[in-house]
Amino acid sequence: MSNHFFIWELNAADPREFTPGDPDADGGDADLRYFLGLAHELDRALGDQGMTVLITWHLDRFEDRFRDAVVLLINDEQYQLPAYAGHVQAVFKTGGTARNPLGDTLRLHPAIASRTVLREVRNVGRSWRRRIQTPQTRGAPVYELPLGFFRLTDVPMVPFADRDNDVFFAGSIESERGFTLRPRLVARRQMATALASVRTQLPGVLIDYSSGGPMANPAAMVDGDAYSHRLMQARIVLCPRGNFDETYRLMEAARSGCVAITERLPERWYYRDSPAIQLDRWASLPTLLRGLIADQDALAERGERMRAWWMTSLSEEAVTRYVTARLPCASVPTS
Repeated sequence: MSNHFFIWELNAADPREFTPGDPDADGGDADLRYFLGLAHELDRALGDQGMTVLITWHLDRFEDRFRDAVVLLINDEQYQLPAYAGHVQAVFKTGGTARNPLGDTLRLHPAIASRTVLREVRNVGRSWRRRIQTPQTRGAPVYELPLGFFRLTDVPMVPFADRDNDVFFAGSIESERGFTLRPRLVARRQMATALASVRTQLPGVLIDYSSGGPMANPAAMVDGDAYSHRLMQARIVLCPRGNFDETYRLMEAARSGCVAITERLPERWYYRDSPAIQLDRWASLPTLLRGLIADQDALAERGERMRAWWMTSLSEEAVTRYVTARLPCASVPTS
């Protein structure tokens, strides 16, 4: 019996069924490529078990036909339990399942830590209001999923030694200087300041930098294909955090075999073996880059480890192995 796959996008009134592997399954939305690829691998791994898989952005909207389904929940950054958890087999969600320990948050740069705490307080209030308005039932286990990538396209792999640039970043950095509660803006401003110091202290470093990326404001938007090619020409990618503690850019760097520099990563199963370089302060970037670029052999070896991390922990195939091993009713073929 065939498996059935549905996707319920955030602004869609109803879910739609799709066939995994169908080139038109994304409906023209390149943002879905990672999770549609995951669906394709799941369909192959599950065989003809007649399972239902729902990819959804919704915490509360649910239909009775999805009872006992496997749910892939996308884009919740507030560690919330979906209202339908008691009616499905399992939930696999991006963004983590539990908040970081307060001690870990307080070790961040004070400007980032304070904003993170304020946002968490606000989010807790929103979560409690939601619980009052929409009763939730426990039942299904809830597991973590990697974020995947955003509008990344398939471009030829460039050997590490043949890449044109030492350091790459393309992403929105708003010019406003007023107070903001968004940790993302603070982190990116700190990164930009550190990168300006790199230009002064290390003039020989080849930097590809622009304040626009695949998620930038329309006027500064970088086409996904152009972004993918530029990423593939970089040896080192700067990966500042988002408004919560993860970023697509880290996954994209790993997929492209780039060395990633990022802030401290949260406790997630897929970060345990990460070879990404984690720093506490972006101000240390010039010193860090000086050491990395001085040893090109070690840098290339770390790039290989980043690509291996993608293959073993983050790729659609790797995440399929993680998911199927945790399905209570799945009988997964061994071949």
